Amino acid sequence: KSAVQHQIILDFLSSGGDYSINELAKALGMGNNVVSGRLNELLSLKLIVEAPRRKDRYSNVMCRPVALATKQLELFH
Repeated sequence: KSAVQHQIILDFLSSGGDYSINELAKALGMGNNVVSGRLNELLSLKLIVEAPRRKDRYSNVMCRPVALATKQLELFH
């Protein structure tokens, strides 16, 4: 199941841009805890990277968003 969730997240991030846990959870219909766990796994695999801190689009709280690693983004285009 986590492999499927990984792919869903990677596919979403392939459109470009960076997203917080909260933003991804809302967009994908997953729980924040599920997204957080998958992002930690994808970060450890170096498939995604942390982007500069900014405010979450929904909560307006500072967050550390993630984006596809440059090499991964090139594979989608």
